[in-house]
Amino acid sequence: MKRYAENIVKYPEEEKYRKIKRSGSTFMANVVQPKGALDFFIEVGFREKAMDYQTWVVFHKEYMHDLKLGITLLGEAIEREMPKKEREERARELAKAEEIAAKEKAMKHFIDDRKTVRERTLRETAVHARRRGSVPPPAPTTHVPVVQPFAGGGRTLGGQ
Repeated sequence: MKRYAENIVKYPEEEKYRKIKRSGSTFMANVVQPKGALDFFIEVGFREKAMDYQTWVVFHKEYMHDLKLGITLLGEAIEREMPKKEREERARELAKAEEIAAKEKAMKHFIDDRKTVRERTLRETAVHARRRGSVPPPAPTTHVPVVQPFAGGGRTLGGQ
């Protein structure tokens, strides 16, 4: 809304800024849909007009003073609303961060639980094996076996 008004003040002789298609997607999203915005436009000098089988919103030059006052009021309203929006944005970011932290914490608890269950199962298996008198299988090794050279003279394919 403010950009429409500022362009008219900046370029008062340019008709493209004083005439806006009512059915345009930008105008619909920024002026028609927000509650009270279209009323604001009418108060500062815009009027609906049918031209070429379409509805246009046209600014009348005799309301230039009202438009300038409207720009000032709109700027003040935007300045008042910015801290609110910033607080809301920070609250959303904080909630998102808390949600991510909760998911990470739940995943950590899940992994810890799986480790605990695995360790308990290994201990119980070892206890049962001792009770039966058998020895549990050795734990897997991570060392590399030493390779011994072959015994013999060793000959190459060429016979040497």
